[in-house]
Amino acid sequence: MERLVEEPRNKTYLPIILGVVVIGIVGLMQFTATYDIEFYYSLADSLYILVPTLMAGTSLFLLSKLIKNKHKDTRSFIFLATALAANFIGEQIWTFYKNVLEIEPYPSLGDVFFLLFYPAMIVFLLKYLKFEFRKVSKINLFFAILIPAAFLYPTMMFTYEYNIEETDLGMLIAVTYTVSDAVILGFALLSALRQFKEHNNNFWLYLNLGIFVWIIANTAFLYADLNEEYYDGHIVDALWLVSYVLWTFAIFNFYQNIKRDRKFSLVTNKALRSNYKAINHLGIPLIVATVFAVSILLMGSLGFFDFSNYNELTYSAVVFIFALIAVFSGIIVAVNKNLSRLVTLREMELEEKNKHMLRLERYSAIGEISARIAHDIRNPLSVIKNTTELFFAQHQEHITEEDKENLSRIRRSTYRITHQIDDVLDFVKEQSPEFSKESLDEMLNAAKSDIPNYPNIDIRIESSGLSVPCDKNLMHRVFVNLLVNSVQAMEEKGTIVIRSNRDRQFTSIEFEDSGPGVPSELINTVFEPLYTTKQQGTGLGLSICKRIIEQHSGRISVTNNPTKFVIELPN
Repeated sequence: MERLVEEPRNKTYLPIILGVVVIGIVGLMQFTATYDIEFYYSLADSLYILVPTLMAGTSLFLLSKLIKNKHKDTRSFIFLATALAANFIGEQIWTFYKNVLEIEPYPSLGDVFFLLFYPAMIVFLLKYLKFEFRKVSKINLFFAILIPAAFLYPTMMFTYEYNIEETDLGMLIAVTYTVSDAVILGFALLSALRQFKEHNNNFWLYLNLGIFVWIIANTAFLYADLNEEYYDGHIVDALWLVSYVLWTFAIFNFYQNIKRDRKFSLVTNKALRSNYKAINHLGIPLIVATVFAVSILLMGSLGFFDFSNYNELTYSAVVFIFALIAVFSGIIVAVNKNLSRLVTLREMELEEKNKHMLRLERYSAIGEISARIAHDIRNPLSVIKNTTELFFAQHQEHITEEDKENLSRIRRSTYRITHQIDDVLDFVKEQSPEFSKESLDEMLNAAKSDIPNYPNIDIRIESSGLSVPCDKNLMHRVFVNLLVNSVQAMEEKGTIVIRSNRDRQFTSIEFEDSGPGVPSELINTVFEPLYTTKQQGTGLGLSICKRIIEQHSGRISVTNNPTKFVIELPN
């Protein structure tokens, strides 16, 4: 049985904390840039040291834990840690250029590390997406190609126009940035679409959302710089920090899962179960609100609401950004819409599995005890049975009719007990069927002859001449159980008719009796173990029949008016 891992309760507050941190960073940076630019410089420099350091430090700390525990995600996580560490180094080099050397070179050593981020992150995503490619639907693949392609066209126009006077190396690096953004956007979209359907843990939500914010910030910077509208305190400065915060929270989420369960893995799709109630009510709305707030601030700072300055490039950028925001928001809303349903289904699945486990434990304990008792009873029962038969054979001439009736009762009683013991032992032991072509008429007549003679029971077998592939011994057990069940249901008085038919796929065997039938409210439970309405029954006979028929890839059912058990075996 699959083991479901429930995430720690305190982790459900991570989205709330994330929303507060993101809004706090964006709001504080915009406020200080507007009212106290000197303080903004100090704040921005501090945050661009602190946040990337925290991001890289958290990822390297987790990597050391994975290596120490020889975790199966270690090799893949090395690429993620490399990507985040590359961004950290790039930011520190750029801060050194700007604040210490007071220069802004392009291209620079920082660009080498910023570009290293892309292949490392793409390899990390590929490590997990390779398990999913066969499951990717055509529509998901279509969006994962179409949106990056639509993104690439306007950004390539911006890049070419902005870098037209650059050196060949400068143009190459600029184009590499643009193409890399489009490629990683495609992989992130594919990862997000698959994650929402399969993985159900916040790591992927934070990681992919961070990639989306990163690409929005890069595109906004390119456009603002092209139109000479970039300035210190621009919204994109906050967006880059937001992406670093999202990646830090993704790493922390992964660490929390590892801490709770060492076997936790990012590729174990169906083995994870997250508590999404707090996220559904608070976290998702906060994330959606943050996306819209950041988008409005971004577009306002870029002058998108000043329609008098529109040109072809501006129009393309507006359409692209609106499309990107719509897609991201749509994905988040779709997740929010389906989370409650997902949680309910998973809770029902977990509850059903727990009930199944309890039943298995109960049946196992009952089986062990019953098997011991059955073995202990079998020996004295055999003595009673053999002694009765011997007494009847030796004194047959002197036995009265009344004595014969009493001996017949002893025979039927010992048979009933033997049958119940066989039920218990058959239920406890597992036996694989050995198939051969067998005649139904012969097997049914053999089952009829193996039960005691009941003077008031008329068993009619309608000959069919059909044969079926089956295990003769196991099927004999099924037929005997059904006959005994009918005899006991009719209280040893009535008629049993057995018919066999065949269609293109199945051979059906019907056991129809004249008994009172199964109560309608209990008809769906007659094949459950330990179910019985008879004082002398074990409640295992029909359960054994069902198990044997299913081992033959068949099915068994029961209907009333008249009472009819129907076995269907594949031809």
